[in-house]
Amino acid sequence: MMIGIVNYHTTTIPIIINVIRRLGHDVNVLSRHDNHLSIMRNSTIRYWIFTGSQLDPNDPLSPQVDKKILGLQDKRILLICYSMESMLKSLGCKLTTSKTIKDDTIPLTPLYNNYLTGGMQIPISAVRTHYTHINVSSLPPRIRLQMKHKNEVMTCHYKNCVMVQWHPERSEEGDLFLSNWLSK
Repeated sequence: MMIGIVNYHTTTIPIIINVIRRLGHDVNVLSRHDNHLSIMRNSTIRYWIFTGSQLDPNDPLSPQVDKKILGLQDKRILLICYSMESMLKSLGCKLTTSKTIKDDTIPLTPLYNNYLTGGMQIPISAVRTHYTHINVSSLPPRIRLQMKHKNEVMTCHYKNCVMVQWHPERSEEGDLFLSNWLSK
């Protein structure tokens, strides 16, 4: 199956490309500068992944994820880290930025299980690398929280979109998470 990847990285090729290939899929990679909404609308690709990035989602010069992708009901979307932050900001959430990077592995226990967590060892060992996060209290009720770490949103769902503040491409459990996402 062909998977679309929108690359928001500025200097590196994202690990997610090799992970998706290792899981047995082909990839079509777009740049953060491409008109991803138009391309997605006209594409037969159903599954789309938007990567993390070292960019600051609060910087007015940083490219943002177009929230109109949430209206593409025939598409399934996974937003990772920066992409999640960008989308949640556009949906009215408050972003909190730390002076130091959070670069570690944390245990995540889902608030509820669904197809994404099937077969996973709980708690999930999740790798995170970010300066910016969304406080749980900032999440509107229409967005369904699935995982949190302390007061930070780590996984949530809205419409056709799964959003993660951790990096599933960086762990074996994350590979299973990705496989589960791609199987629905």
